[in-house]
Amino acid sequence: MTIHKSKGLEFPVVFVPALDAKGKGDTDMLRFNADAGLGIKVDIGGELQDTSVMLAIKDIEKQLDSAEKQRQLYVAMTRAQDRLILSGTYDSSSKSRSETWFSSLRNILQEYDHFLLKEYAADKKEISVNAAAELEKVIVTDELLQRIKPLPEYGLEWQRSLSATALQTYLDCPRCYYYQYILQMPGYEAVKVTDSDGYLPAALQGTVIHKALELLTNGYEPEQAFRSALQINKVQGSAARTYDIYMQYINGPLYQKLQNAERKAEISFELPLLQEYGIAAAFSGYIDCTVFNSDGTLRIVDYKTGVPPEAGEPAPGYIYQLALYQKAAAELWQRPVTLAELHFLQNNSCWQLQDCSDRLQEVAELCRDIFSKRRESEFTVKTKYCKNCPFAYFCAGQE
Repeated sequence: MTIHKSKGLEFPVVFVPALDAKGKGDTDMLRFNADAGLGIKVDIGGELQDTSVMLAIKDIEKQLDSAEKQRQLYVAMTRAQDRLILSGTYDSSSKSRSETWFSSLRNILQEYDHFLLKEYAADKKEISVNAAAELEKVIVTDELLQRIKPLPEYGLEWQRSLSATALQTYLDCPRCYYYQYILQMPGYEAVKVTDSDGYLPAALQGTVIHKALELLTNGYEPEQAFRSALQINKVQGSAARTYDIYMQYINGPLYQKLQNAERKAEISFELPLLQEYGIAAAFSGYIDCTVFNSDGTLRIVDYKTGVPPEAGEPAPGYIYQLALYQKAAAELWQRPVTLAELHFLQNNSCWQLQDCSDRLQEVAELCRDIFSKRRESEFTVKTKYCKNCPFAYFCAGQE
C-alpha cells in the first residue's frame, strides 16, 4: 500500500523498498510562489535558463520537498511493530546530488556506513556481499536514539486531533469510528433531496438550519437566511418540515432571549483542551453561538435539530461536546463561561451545563479507551444506527 494509506496502521513486518528512488525531473517552464513571485525560463543564446525568481522558487520548493520526504520516511518506518526491512541501491561513483531516502538515512547513520553499504564494481555481473552473520551488531546508543526520534508533529495521526462529532460517532458505533477516522474510508453520501412531505435527511436538515441561524446572526432576514442556506447546500425541494422547525425556534422564547444580546456565530477552534488530564490531542469544533454578557462573562449555545431527549439528560456525546465547547470558549476569549446550553429546536427545550470539569474527566477517559485500540476487531459493532451509517454498504453490521 502507499505510505499515505498506511497512516495509523501497524504491521509485524514492514518492507520499504526503492530507497534510492529520485523525484521527477525539472521540466517546468514557469512556477509561481506567493512570496517570491512568478519565475520563468528565458532563452539566452539559444539555451533556456532560469531567472533569479525561478531559482529562488526552486530553492523554496526544494526545502519544503525535503522536509516532506523526511516526514514520509518516518511514517513508513514507524508502521513496523517487530521488524523493518529497508532496501535500495547506492552508487558511490555517481556525481548526482539528488536527495533520496537512502541519502537521508546515511546522514543520520554516518558511522554505520560500512554496515549499510555493500559496494560492487559496475562492470562486474556478480555482486559480492558479506554474509549477514559476519557483520558486527549495530549498537543503538542514547545519542543515536535522539537522532532518530520521532518528529514531534507526526505519530498516530488519528490520535492527534479529535472533534466532538468523532466522539459521538465512537459512542454510537466504535466500528464506524474506525472506518471513518482511522481508515478514512469513503462513506456513502445521501442525495440532497426532500421527500414528498418536505422532510430532509437528518444530517442535511441540521446543516441547513445551522447555516440559516448563522446567516441570521450575521444580519440576514429570516426568510432570506433560510433560502440562502438551501442554496448553499444545493437542496432540491421545498424542505417544508425543516422550515417549520427553523421558524418555530426563532419565534420561540429561547431564541428571543438571544436576539438583543451581543453574540457571534460559528466560532471555530482547535485547542489542546485536556492536557491537565494527560490527553495531548487537540480538539476542534464550531461553537454555534457565543453570547457576551454585560458583566464580562460568556454564555454558549449549541443548536440541536435531532430528536429531543424524552426525560433527564441528553445523550452523553451532546454533554461532552458542550463541556469541550465551554472550555474552548473560555480559552479563546480569556473570559469565564458561566453557562453552556443545548437548544433542542424541535420542541424549544433547553438543557444547561454550568460546571464542565467532571464531564471533561469523562471525556479524557473516553479518549484513553479509544487510543488503547489498534485493530479493527477491537472496535466493536453497535447496530442501533446501522440504517443511517455511511459505511453500512461495507460493514453490514457484523462483528
